[in-house]
Amino acid sequence: MKFIQILIALISLIFPAGVFAEEFDEFICSGSEVLNLSFNKSLSEQYPDPVNSPNWYVRDVEFYEDGVSFSNYYDDGSKDVFDLFYFDTKVLKNGETMTGFECMYASSTSTNNTDTTSSTKIDSSKPHILVELISYEDKKDYEEKPYCEMEFTFTNNSFGTLYQMNIETESFDDRGDKLDDYAFNSKIKAFGDFWSMEEEIKIGNSATSKSLSLKTKCQYVKDIYMTEVKDKYCNIRMLPEEINCLDLVVPNSKIDHINLLFR
Repeated sequence: MKFIQILIALISLIFPAGVFAEEFDEFICSGSEVLNLSFNKSLSEQYPDPVNSPNWYVRDVEFYEDGVSFSNYYDDGSKDVFDLFYFDTKVLKNGETMTGFECMYASSTSTNNTDTTSSTKIDSSKPHILVELISYEDKKDYEEKPYCEMEFTFTNNSFGTLYQMNIETESFDDRGDKLDDYAFNSKIKAFGDFWSMEEEIKIGNSATSKSLSLKTKCQYVKDIYMTEVKDKYCNIRMLPEEINCLDLVVPNSKIDHINLLFR
């Protein structure tokens, strides 16, 4: 008994109250509505979005190398199992990909009762536009010189329907040399494809198109800096006059060797 008391005393000295931190995995989800999900990694049952959905309670929460799984139980005894992923925006419902609904991994947060945090969290409570570099393709011009064509997805969680957004850029290769654009395609555009039929992005919806093209092989691209959105290329319904359009942008690159940044 005396040994146990000594052991407890040693533990309390080594691990004082408040040292045990809680870890959270956070996701931003968009579809018919925007959800800010925060999963406590120490709990198998929890309220993942107490702000927007205070009565939503999930069970069977499990964490894997590539994402999070949880279950919704219903009054009739049935349930749906959902899977979210760290490196993919798709959402699975009972093993099938959901249409019109995506979740982006935002951060891993650590907290304790001294209110210290370590996080790269996106403040999704504010209006924003998620701009993601999702893919690229190596091509050649008529002189057989290489250029890299990039594809971006815009997800609109701003003030209203998005009708136009063209983002000025400066790009650099892995040696730090500035890259020239190909065929005047120096901007990241919400509607970049010439043949695209999409003309607007409503709140909660996304659009994907090819726009920025650089005179190099794709493997050498390293940093893409978003520098400006000129007023004439920023058309968003209900946008307050004092808002700088570039300040709405939340960047994300799904290409490991390419950084999507601000100047």
